[in-house]
Amino acid sequence: MEMGLLGLPQSGKSTIFRLLTGTDAATSRKRGEALRGVGVVSDPRVTELSGIFRPKKTTYATLTFVDMPSLDLESDRKDRNKVLQHVQNSDALLLVVRAFEDAAVAWPGRYGDAASQLEALTTELLVRDLEVAETRLTNLGEQARKRKPSPEEAAELSVLELALAGLGEGRPVSHLQLTAEQLRQVGSCGFFTAKPTLVVVNVDEDQLRAGTYPGQSEVEAQCLAGRLGLVTLSGQIEAEIGSLPPDDRAVFMEDLGLTEPGIDRLARAAYGHLGLISFLTVGEDEVRAWTINQGTAARAAAGKIHTDLERRFVRAEVVPYETFMTYRALAEARAHGVIRSVGKEEIIRDGDIVTILAGA
Repeated sequence: MEMGLLGLPQSGKSTIFRLLTGTDAATSRKRGEALRGVGVVSDPRVTELSGIFRPKKTTYATLTFVDMPSLDLESDRKDRNKVLQHVQNSDALLLVVRAFEDAAVAWPGRYGDAASQLEALTTELLVRDLEVAETRLTNLGEQARKRKPSPEEAAELSVLELALAGLGEGRPVSHLQLTAEQLRQVGSCGFFTAKPTLVVVNVDEDQLRAGTYPGQSEVEAQCLAGRLGLVTLSGQIEAEIGSLPPDDRAVFMEDLGLTEPGIDRLARAAYGHLGLISFLTVGEDEVRAWTINQGTAARAAAGKIHTDLERRFVRAEVVPYETFMTYRALAEARAHGVIRSVGKEEIIRDGDIVTILAGA
C-alpha cells in the first residue's frame, strides 16, 4: 500500500513524513524530487506469536509513503502538475493540513487555518481531474469524427461523460458510484478524486493535549461531506518522541495522553477508511502480517504471499488468532478441531492465522 503526501508550503508535511517513516526529507531528498519511505505498523498479535514460535524472522505490516515537494497553489499549472505527478500511481492520498501555531513558520499564503487549506487542496485535485477529463473527452471526440470508436473507446467516452458531469458539479469521482470496470475504463486519466483519501491535521503540543484546534468543526464537516478519513498528528513533538529510547518514549506519550505512536494511529485510520485487514502466517522461519482488502478470498490471499501459491492453491487451513491463543500451538489447535480446512472462495478475516497448502 503506497500513500502519497500532499500539502501546502509550511504545512509540516515533511515532518509528518519523518514521523511516519523515520526518514528526514530535508537531508535525504534532492530539490524537486519525491522521496519514498516505509513505516512499520506494530501489531501486538505479531509480537505475541513471535514470542510463541520464536522464528528466525518477524515481519510486521508496512505502509509506503511518498513525500513530494510542497504544492504551491500560487505557482502555474505546469509546476503544480509536476508535483501531482509524483503521486499519480499512489494507492491513496494523505492531505496534510496545518493547525499548529509557530511564530517562526509563516502560514501558507492566504490559507491561515486547517479548514481553508483542506478546501484549497480538495478543490485543486477536483479542478485537475476536470481538466484531464475535458482534454481526454475532446481527444476521443476528435478521433470519433475520423473513424468509428472501438468498443473500449466507446465505453471510455460514456464513462468520461459521467465523470465530467459530476466533476463539473463539484463532485469527486469517488462519489459517482462508478463500477470497478468503469473506473478501469478511465484509468488512464489517473483521477485523483477517485483515490481513497485521508486528511492529516498537523497540530502543536498544546493542541494535541487539548484534543482540539482552530477550525476543527469545519475540517470534520468537510471530511464528512467528502467521505475523507481523518487523523490528528503532531509531527514535530511526536517525531522527537519517536527518536527516544522505548522507556522514555512511553513516559512522554503518557504525558501527552497518547496510547499509541502516530504511525499506528494513522495505520488504524487508513485500514478502516480503505477497508484493509491483516492476516497472519506463522512458523519457525517467520511470523508475518500480510495486508489485504476486506472480502479477499483464500486463493487471492495466497497470491499476496507468492503468485505460485495462488496458481497452485489446493486449500487453506485457517484459525482465528483469538482461538489459537487458547491453545498456543498449531498441533494443540488441530487436536481440538478448531483449525478449519477451507477452499479458494473462503473469505479471509482480520487476524486469521492462515496456512496455504499448494500442489506441485
